[in-house]
Amino acid sequence: MLKVGYSKCDITPQLGCYLQGHNKLRYAVLVHDKLYLRAVAFENEGDMAFMLCYDLCGMHTKVSNDIRAAVAAYVGCPAENVFLSCTHTHTGPNVANMTHDFDESYVQVLTSLSMHAAGLAKTDMVASQMFIGSRELKGASFCRRYLMKDGSARTNPGIGNPDILRPMNDPDYQVQVLKILRNGARDLALVNFGCHADSIKNVDGLDAISADWPGVTCNAVEGALDVECVLFNGPCGDVAQRNQMDPSDNAVAGWNRTVKLGRAVAGAVISAYGEFMTPVAEGPIKAEVKVLNIPLKRPTEEELARSRDILEHEADYVGGNMQKTTTLFEAKMLLAVAKTNGFAQAVVSALRIGGFAAAGISGEPFCEIGKQIKEKSNYDAQFVLYLTNGSAGYFPMKDAFEYDGYEARTCKFQPGVGELLVDNALDLLYKLK
Repeated sequence: MLKVGYSKCDITPQLGCYLQGHNKLRYAVLVHDKLYLRAVAFENEGDMAFMLCYDLCGMHTKVSNDIRAAVAAYVGCPAENVFLSCTHTHTGPNVANMTHDFDESYVQVLTSLSMHAAGLAKTDMVASQMFIGSRELKGASFCRRYLMKDGSARTNPGIGNPDILRPMNDPDYQVQVLKILRNGARDLALVNFGCHADSIKNVDGLDAISADWPGVTCNAVEGALDVECVLFNGPCGDVAQRNQMDPSDNAVAGWNRTVKLGRAVAGAVISAYGEFMTPVAEGPIKAEVKVLNIPLKRPTEEELARSRDILEHEADYVGGNMQKTTTLFEAKMLLAVAKTNGFAQAVVSALRIGGFAAAGISGEPFCEIGKQIKEKSNYDAQFVLYLTNGSAGYFPMKDAFEYDGYEARTCKFQPGVGELLVDNALDLLYKLK
């Protein structure tokens, strides 16, 4: 018999923390809305699994591994049965970006709260049933990579830029909802939808802590349905909230845009939740985690010399437009990979709970990766999770490397990484089935 439990913990950091997510130094001076850790515990026939979702930009793989091990030891399950996913808010504390020091005291608190949240979710487990539903949500998310008239590709080239020809891809418009009915306890709505969570930069010009649109979605769903909501961001390395081809898109900005997107996703969730949903079969709980050694880019001496020159004039690039940001981040990446042995690790995770499966990627995969995994999966319900069990940067598809653009230029891996992740995620899912 399937049992499911839930808990929620406040993980809002102290003011003054470094906010991760942009190339400009930002330190929190106010809390606009709180950050949370939401934990879901599953048990069937003595086997347990835990899905923990954090309102964080990302989590360094070492930090993730340490927390997973601590949680697993605390609740009594294998470490591979613990999934840690981040919503990718760009207005949360740094626990992923190694170019800035972690606040070790915050990491310690986060570890303790993760153990506490998982423990509470374990004690909260009751007999449950799962159902799956979905809605298509268009007009809320957009591919942020555009083919330009000169044949190049640019990321966020500017609202209404006359040189835009078309988007390079379509986002994954599917909003998936896993309804979990729990006997004698509040029901759960687990949501999977992919879009960058960087719609709010500051509040009235002040650098603020915020959960961004995933927080808005959870609050709206919980208020409308009287359930607990957990938003698992999906593959969205090339997806954002702004339509660069629509000049009127500038009319909605900041927190208003955050609310607009969050409520749009919530509306799709509420619509799916209110209709007939397909039962998800009960079955065993199994998990697999695979660490891949992936070849890195090999910069030439000319590229390294140019990169060193760029960093000598870094102040000219900080806070600039997307092209300047791309140039700066690419230079830092090339200099970093030149110091390595030519390989870096990425983590692919798979979790099966009966007819429901979740595939996790330890970085920022393009939306096409999620589309292909879902299309080829043979489960009743299939989530694909962003920034899960680590953070290893962008994962573009092979064709993206043929063009310019922020994600492919700043990606440290060689072309083919996206396809490799799809193949390995599907291998794990098939193995669990």
